[in-house]
Amino acid sequence: MMKKILRATSAALAIGILGFALTGCGGAKLSPKIQQSFDKKEEMYTQRNMFISSLGRYGQRMLETTNYGNGEVIPVNTKVKFKDVNSKQMSFTYNGKLVILRNIPKYSNTTVEGMINRYFGPKKVNLSNFTSSERSAIKNASSKRIEVGMSKDAVLVSRGFPPSHVTPDIKSNTWKFWETRYNTILVEFKNNKVSKIVD
Repeated sequence: MMKKILRATSAALAIGILGFALTGCGGAKLSPKIQQSFDKKEEMYTQRNMFISSLGRYGQRMLETTNYGNGEVIPVNTKVKFKDVNSKQMSFTYNGKLVILRNIPKYSNTTVEGMINRYFGPKKVNLSNFTSSERSAIKNASSKRIEVGMSKDAVLVSRGFPPSHVTPDIKSNTWKFWETRYNTILVEFKNNKVSKIVD
């Protein structure tokens, strides 16, 4: 009985600490529409594939706007529920899993609200706007992600935004992504299509 009580107490403490971490760093300045989404814990859909970069101390899944391309994939058009937000990060759940998405302005060149608008929306992405090969890369993001011939829009859905400290403008014809902390790829475009991928 004592062991059960201790386990329950530890779990409650972990949740409490995590909640404090999310709400205790200063409130984010959000538009009324986005703030309402958090107040009502609204359901949204992911607007691009998202890659879990690590696990937190209490088992929560962690993502950063550095946008590493390895780990568990949360597919585009996944239904999620908003939880909490502050000036540095936001949290949401999907399939009963807690996820924390942390904004690093150096790499995202945007605010927490800008980050939220990039990754989430009230409607699913219409994948029929993409070619069959683009849809295949998007749906098989754990292995493909980017293929020669894909449009920039398709790459943004499949792989997300490149870190802005090396790719400050997505109008550029060269995008640099970090697959891991130590491995990068260069994606070259010609006429708005991927022409070359350099590991």
